[in-house]
Amino acid sequence: GALPLARVDDAVRRILRVKARLGLLRTANAAAPLPIRTGCVPGCAEHRSLARLSVAKSCVLLRNEGALLPLQSGAREVLVTGRGAHDLGMQCGGWSIGWNGFTGNAATMGTTLWEGVREACPAARLVEQAELLDALASGAIKGQGATALICTGERPYVEGGGDSSDLHMPDADLVRTLKAHGLAVVVVLVCGRPLVIPLEVMESIDALLSAWLPGTEGGGVADVLFGRCRASGKLSFSWPCDMQQMRLEERRKNPRFPFGFGLRT
Repeated sequence: GALPLARVDDAVRRILRVKARLGLLRTANAAAPLPIRTGCVPGCAEHRSLARLSVAKSCVLLRNEGALLPLQSGAREVLVTGRGAHDLGMQCGGWSIGWNGFTGNAATMGTTLWEGVREACPAARLVEQAELLDALASGAIKGQGATALICTGERPYVEGGGDSSDLHMPDADLVRTLKAHGLAVVVVLVCGRPLVIPLEVMESIDALLSAWLPGTEGGGVADVLFGRCRASGKLSFSWPCDMQQMRLEERRKNPRFPFGFGLRT
């Protein structure tokens, strides 16, 4: 009873007025049923295919030294690692399945980034970070000629749970170490907001792709990485150089990447 009925009537009246101007209330339009396609239900193959294409087209390529991307599907040594490499929950972010999102791959069906990479490059390997560092130290994995694909970013969060005074990209030490061992380093960011990447860390990254939150269709990210779909996304905001530029108005001068930036492949 706190909201007067007259206020509700006014809001509904304005909605109906717009619908009338658009012709949506005409009998011919109102009576036309939506076509029903057999087998097309939420999450069907057609929907997932469209979602995968949307993911690919929304990825933004921020760095591509030596035209490293797209990677070759026949590459022999592609090492996939990082907290977000095989985690649907991280790809989906908050407000997914549950209020705070979820972690892991049990809550829903989909394709992780790793699974998409494996489809595109059968020789690729998923390697835990500690295992990879041990193998490099022992010489079991040779850095020269190998490509490390690091998928990093933020765990799911909602509302105040995402408040932080430190929005630096995780796994910066891993980036430095792999580059020092001679690997080509590709970083895929899974995040819903820009993360700070210090210049000295950026210089150790050969290719940087922002995949945002690709949801259940990590294959769309792999499509860009391996050239099945050209990188074409553009930034809808400028990217900060440091924490002082996290406020949007502070990025009007000298951001790391300007509004509208995005490399193409």
